[in-house]
Amino acid sequence: SGPFFLMMIVDDFSRLGWPYFLKKSDAAFVFAKFLDIRADGCPSVLECIRSDNGTEFLSTEFVAMLNNHGIHCEYTSVAFPKHDGVVE
Repeated sequence: SGPFFLMMIVDDFSRLGWPYFLKKSDAAFVFAKFLDIRADGCPSVLECIRSDNGTEFLSTEFVAMLNNHGIHCEYTSVAFPKHDGVVE
């Protein structure tokens, strides 16, 4: 097992949010599942995500998954949560 964390996904336009409690090692898998669920009937295209420099978002597995979906990632400073946008 290990510690769990909250991965909060928030749409910048609608402010609709999806909270996920998971282990850091599961971030890529859970985000890929979110993309599958979201794609069902959703007319908009996900082009970019914004995240802190957490190790779960810098892993080769997570970066490869983003690249496979053509998604760009913007990384914010760890010490400045106000730069994380609507999630904070």
